[in-house]
Amino acid sequence: MANEATLRLLVCIVLMMLSGSAPAKGAQPDSIVRLRLHYDIDRRNFLLWLIPNMYEVARGDRHTDMAAEDHLSTMTVLETLTTPSLMSETLYPGELLSPLHANNRRYYHYEQSPPTPDSMAYLRFRPRMGRHVQLVRGAALMDLRTGKIRKAFFKGEHDMFDFETDISDDNRQNGRFVSSTTTTRFSFLGNKIRSRIVADLEPADTTQSTAADTAQQRRKLDTLERLWSHLASSHSLTAGKASLRLWPIVNPAYLSYSQSSGISYRMKLGLRYAFGSRHRIELTPQAGYNFKLHQLFYNIPARYTFAPQRDGYVEAVVGNGNRIGNSNISQDMETLPEDTLAKLPDDFNTFKDMRVRLAVSYSPWPRLQFIAGATFHRRKALYAELMESRGYRKTYNSFAPNAELRLRPWGRHDYRPTLTINYERSIKDILRSDIDYERIEGNISWLTRFRALTTLRVGLGAGLYTQRRSRDFLDFAHFCANYLPGGWDDDWSGDFQLLDSRSYNESDHYVRANAAFESPLMAAAWIPWAGRYVASECLYLNTLLTGRVHPYTELGYGLTTRWFSLGAFASFEKTRFDSAGCKMTLELFRHW
Repeated sequence: MANEATLRLLVCIVLMMLSGSAPAKGAQPDSIVRLRLHYDIDRRNFLLWLIPNMYEVARGDRHTDMAAEDHLSTMTVLETLTTPSLMSETLYPGELLSPLHANNRRYYHYEQSPPTPDSMAYLRFRPRMGRHVQLVRGAALMDLRTGKIRKAFFKGEHDMFDFETDISDDNRQNGRFVSSTTTTRFSFLGNKIRSRIVADLEPADTTQSTAADTAQQRRKLDTLERLWSHLASSHSLTAGKASLRLWPIVNPAYLSYSQSSGISYRMKLGLRYAFGSRHRIELTPQAGYNFKLHQLFYNIPARYTFAPQRDGYVEAVVGNGNRIGNSNISQDMETLPEDTLAKLPDDFNTFKDMRVRLAVSYSPWPRLQFIAGATFHRRKALYAELMESRGYRKTYNSFAPNAELRLRPWGRHDYRPTLTINYERSIKDILRSDIDYERIEGNISWLTRFRALTTLRVGLGAGLYTQRRSRDFLDFAHFCANYLPGGWDDDWSGDFQLLDSRSYNESDHYVRANAAFESPLMAAAWIPWAGRYVASECLYLNTLLTGRVHPYTELGYGLTTRWFSLGAFASFEKTRFDSAGCKMTLELFRHW
């Protein structure tokens, strides 16, 4: 057994010399992938019908053996299990830390077998903390003369699957040949399914096929893809230049709960039609129901892209925005006697919002993007008759041209700062507009990536209504309530979780700061037994300054697993404790 220093040096040498030990997408565009699939349903019950996209499996044969060969195509969840990348920091995109990458060696124990006469040796690896969803265990057979990985075996967990993968890399006269065999086990609510996927990669010139053979192979592959679309993806359909994707209507991942927004459920749909490589039309409607407000929310954006390399597009968005209160009515209610206030509903000063937005975007330079358009709002009181009986109007209209500037000083990278400046000015008497306001906002955000999937997200923003004579609706673009929150990857790192929804519309100015530090192996991962299921952890710090709150601060901690994401938060006004709460979203089958 080699000592730790020798093993670290060995791993670093291997990483520098490693080249193409696994079938990587895009590595050989002229290669042919031979796929063989076999799965067995050991046990199934009626609950399998409730799992998204498992309808055909729930009612089909218990044993299936299929084969197809063609260029590697997308199979969503399980597709990545056929193409691990040993030389990258993660084995699969965004998850599972590779034991053969220098940045991850502090998470693994290594053991080296004695070298053979032909300078071959096994390097065995296992997690330092025991089993964990972001770590694997196994071994690699290395050529100590060249540093190449000839064979590798590892096992771990991916999404809702336990898997084992064997990779071999042999030199042949006709060129390089790579084979990857992955076996998976799926177990959920008494349902047990085993599968085996074999992917063989060969140069295209080693396989001679006629046009008829190619067409037959494509038909086989289409059959395989349809099978896997039921196992591990949402429903999708492609016909020529048009494509349709429908995320499962019944999916626990769309159910979420937060202290401020209550329980909500949402779904989405995707439509796309391409006119060649430059022009396309996309329609991506989203809808959801908030059980706390008993309201259906929807957002329907339609976009025509004419210059994708220049962010050139025309977009129209129709939706019913978040509920909002009238600031002038709020001030009047503060002067009412308590007995009068007691007779009014708690949400008396609440308006529903219907909005239409048109915008055009273009980037004359890679680091600069302009967006110009106009927004129309029609706000109607939740208690229209009661509002009129109190002497207030029940509907308000506004029409406002707007412009946005996005500046990327260091280029188009998600880990470089992006500066956004937004300006909006209403115009009366257009489309019955009866609100006069002017608003300006600024926002800067950036993402810093560290080693081993560790990230730091930081956002700073400020907004101001410059015309104080019109304070009917203080509705900011980058500081607003969200009644249909998404999952861990969508909005946890930039939202105030405990802030009352009325606080977003009570002040004509704000200054905010948001920071989130995320790491897969922070604290909970080291807890015996339970820590192995924690995929990532995050620390939150959110601070807000408004005309009524100075400052308001939230501290939070969150973790995510394959089943759910959970966060705990505490809020403070100045230095005084204000409240505490939690947020939870189900993550089951989110990427299926």
